[in-house]
Amino acid sequence: MKALLEYPGSTKWVTNVAFLLIIFVCGNAVLFSLAAATPLIQADGWYFLEYFLPRYFDGSLDILDLFMKRNGVDHAQPLQKLVLLFHTRFFDMDFRIEGLIGVLIGILWCAIIARELYRQPVGSLGERAATALGALLVFALGLSLNSTNVFTWPLVTLGYIALLLGTAYFAFAMTSYSRPRPLLALASTAVLGICIDSQAIVTLLATLMALAPMRTGNRRAAWLQVAAALAGLLVARLCLWLIARHAGLEGGSGVDIRAFASAFAEPDAITGLLIPFSDSLIHVEHLARHFPETYPRLMIICAAIVALLHAWFWIRAYLAWRSDRYDRVIAMSVFLMLLAYGMTAAIIIGRVPMFDWNYLHQPRYVHSYQVSLVALAIMLQATIREPRPIRFPRLLELTASIIVCIGLLSVQFMVSRDSWILPHYLTPYWQNAALVMQRLANAPQADPGQCPDIMVVCEYAPDRRKQVMDMLVQRKLNVFSRDFQMRNRLYPELAAIPGFSGGDAAQAPDETILDAEHPAILSISHRDRCAIRGTPLDVSIEIQTAGLATNGIQLWAETIGGHRQLLDTIAPNPAASLRLDKQLPNRSHLTLVRNGDDSILAQADLDLADCTATAP
Repeated sequence: MKALLEYPGSTKWVTNVAFLLIIFVCGNAVLFSLAAATPLIQADGWYFLEYFLPRYFDGSLDILDLFMKRNGVDHAQPLQKLVLLFHTRFFDMDFRIEGLIGVLIGILWCAIIARELYRQPVGSLGERAATALGALLVFALGLSLNSTNVFTWPLVTLGYIALLLGTAYFAFAMTSYSRPRPLLALASTAVLGICIDSQAIVTLLATLMALAPMRTGNRRAAWLQVAAALAGLLVARLCLWLIARHAGLEGGSGVDIRAFASAFAEPDAITGLLIPFSDSLIHVEHLARHFPETYPRLMIICAAIVALLHAWFWIRAYLAWRSDRYDRVIAMSVFLMLLAYGMTAAIIIGRVPMFDWNYLHQPRYVHSYQVSLVALAIMLQATIREPRPIRFPRLLELTASIIVCIGLLSVQFMVSRDSWILPHYLTPYWQNAALVMQRLANAPQADPGQCPDIMVVCEYAPDRRKQVMDMLVQRKLNVFSRDFQMRNRLYPELAAIPGFSGGDAAQAPDETILDAEHPAILSISHRDRCAIRGTPLDVSIEIQTAGLATNGIQLWAETIGGHRQLLDTIAPNPAASLRLDKQLPNRSHLTLVRNGDDSILAQADLDLADCTATAP
């Protein structure tokens, strides 16, 4: 083991292998974002469409509008609004672009952390391998697909902005800690506070606590630097307060101390406190999917393992400080761990009294929980490359650290494989939401009926809903833009769907389909002899493409008095036939469409007699 760690020969190949693996991890995150990020307007997007973008369109937008908030306790998100303006201007409000930008910012955040690892002297094979393993873990954990919601909801993906700015600020603080520049510290902290609002408070506290154990030659200058940073934060908070006051939003409900205290008196408080530990490693959705009977017990086991790793982390940080090995890398890991604690504490304080402890399972919060695993990865690589004599305790710690690293990478591989199942089900959901958007645009003041959960516009008053939908249609934004439809293959109405337009715009059949020796087959089988009105039927749909759909197919359904729905999108399949089990209303009409040119391959009908008419 000692010979391996101290091998002095050429070791650059280790860095090259790690670089290729990091490219794979980054590519996995980018491709998943492109496949799963919701391109349609959802949740907060409707609010900004209604109140923020009209000022951009009529030319009255000013810099203060970038700090617009829904209420006094909301975060100002100026950089997120700049991203919204960017993809609205150049991509007709395509939120998939927003998600992609968020992922690229996440990659840059991981790169800043990895750069700190490679600032260490690298000579032997052991040092280079430990650094490469640490960098790989930073990217794998920082861009983890553990919670798909981090990538399916683009506004959550933009949460990487705060992590990027906070980590860059800490890297700057470490550099200036030994060379104090108070004015620059004041200015940088003020900019940080204005850009990420109250998250800057957590970032600054984590920075000060992580830098405290570092040695400095001039304590007086260091305290001056701290005072300047605190002054910068106060300047930022004052500016944001004045902006909120100008908008009439300076008030906030604050924290209900009594409700917060009573939350800790509840029986599930201890289990609730374990949620951030367990979900940071494996989100409960994965455990519940694979172990529906035992997942609560497994969640506690996962939480116990992660909690033990946190305890080990702080022991290692303390030993590094006592032995004068508290360097930039250790400080970075401590900062990220404290940052994760601060963000998690903010979630607990703000959400648990309003809801309950189970609310901490919200998938979007995993984005904050996982930062602690990145901190653990940095500490693990520091432990592996620590120059100590190879004796039994050291060998045991070294072996355990390597096993933990392999375990973390294995978990990321498994949750990533699980998460890639999701995009297959998203396309039908998005298409149906797009059709509902057209229905709302056609009759915005009518009762919208049942809507997809991302369409909070359905809950608006009729006049308010009409104003928002008219803006989308007139400005040709989102699903009402032809460029958007071509990029995302989402269509708001039947006439916009290639292969389904009527009249003179009808698509001519492809000659290869007309002249095919064996045509495609679409058939419906069922066990029912008649249909009960309003009750869907269990059916089996058999599809035979006969080699006519090399790019895959889409299966669409129409019903009398209903709306056209995309039942399924099927990737190219070499199998001769495919069988799908679905529930369909009686008198449904199915259409099989080829991807690529949207030619109609086959059609079928489900038409059973009414059971009440056939009853004796």
